[in-house]
Amino acid sequence: MSVENPKERRERLEMTALGLAGLIPFAASAFVVWIPATLLAPFTSAAPVFALAYAAVIAAYLTGAGAGAILAQPSGPRRWFAPGQILLLIVFFAALPDGVLYDLAHSIRFPIVIAAFLAILAMDLGSAREQRFPPWYGKLRIALTAGVVASLAAVLAHPSVWGAR
Repeated sequence: MSVENPKERRERLEMTALGLAGLIPFAASAFVVWIPATLLAPFTSAAPVFALAYAAVIAAYLTGAGAGAILAQPSGPRRWFAPGQILLLIVFFAALPDGVLYDLAHSIRFPIVIAAFLAILAMDLGSAREQRFPPWYGKLRIALTAGVVASLAAVLAHPSVWGAR
């Protein structure tokens, strides 16, 4: 195990703090959807839509970071960009509000987004194994993705989501 220099430590701590802060909107969506509707009625019904929209933003960030890791590799075989971009488009289309292109139940949207986040994680772990990311990145991504998946699953588990479009 190598000793972490001050720059590497700062980067790890910064990415950890940003990643944890990035979980707040996911966790808030999961929390709000389970609050009795009389307390936060407008927010309760909007929480699933907000969670999906935010998931699209985070998927864009993650796939962009993955593409950057591919581009940063100076030589040798490169991974394709297409899988990350396809996953991003899947999340984007799953997050589109009803009536834009189609109507799709949340009970279908959320599993699609969860599966896409797990696939993005798998790609990032592959890049981490190939040392395209710092050594600590894989463990951080596992922990953060677990938080995302747990939050999205908590929203998905609410009975109102199964009847919502």
